[in-house]
Amino acid sequence: MNAYAAFAKIYDRWQEALGTPFSHLILPKLDRTIEKHHIKVESMVDVACGTGTLALVMAGRGIRTFGIDLSEEMLKRAKAKVRGRNLPLTLSRQDMRNFRLATRVDLTTCFFNSLNHLLTFEDLLDTFRSVHEALKDDGYFIFDLNNRRCFKALWTKTSVAHQEDFTLIMENHFDPGSHLARASLTIFQRKGKTFWREQDMIQERWFLDGEVRRALRNAGFQVVEKQNFNPFSHLPFKGLKSFWVCRKVSSRYPPANEKLIGC
Repeated sequence: MNAYAAFAKIYDRWQEALGTPFSHLILPKLDRTIEKHHIKVESMVDVACGTGTLALVMAGRGIRTFGIDLSEEMLKRAKAKVRGRNLPLTLSRQDMRNFRLATRVDLTTCFFNSLNHLLTFEDLLDTFRSVHEALKDDGYFIFDLNNRRCFKALWTKTSVAHQEDFTLIMENHFDPGSHLARASLTIFQRKGKTFWREQDMIQERWFLDGEVRRALRNAGFQVVEKQNFNPFSHLPFKGLKSFWVCRKVSSRYPPANEKLIGC
């Protein structure tokens, strides 16, 4: 999984360079989904909350919100946004595969292909089990994933983002055989009159729908809705990502040493 040590320093400005930040792009879809399925949200956790953009919006609505992320650098920026604001928001550094909350919540979200950072089926299953434990009975889990179309379209070329204070070169590679993708990041960031060079690495995995469904089922979730979508209006591709709406239906999931249920 990724530390985002260097990338975090320009992460928000990189999203602005691309257009609207992803959390703002996904928010209308999340709101429509909550309304469509009559989900009562008084508390929630945003898993892999990053710099806290979505968590801040939800907490600003009066929802008791938790945000967890593995990257200390990303959380540092999230905490800076919260500082001085009286919001019902708790941020903590935790691994999505084994996180714990002080209280159970109505909703868990995990967006911007954060689950693709998990590189094995076992990691995906462990994460779903942690989400299951964090939810109240009949609670909802809403997330997205990059699909094969996305990796083939966007993870096979080099991209460059440039702003006055930084330049990001992202060299992407996707191996359909192993389902693994890698982005090598070279970042030039202005400090005074000098540009400093840093590097970072992002790894992701393409999960088959069958793998996702199997992990959800074994973690005690029912898939309520699944659709493909493209949130990026500037990209001429259909269905780059999958959007999943799941409900906790079992108070118990099979322990690690039990045989897993098939798809």
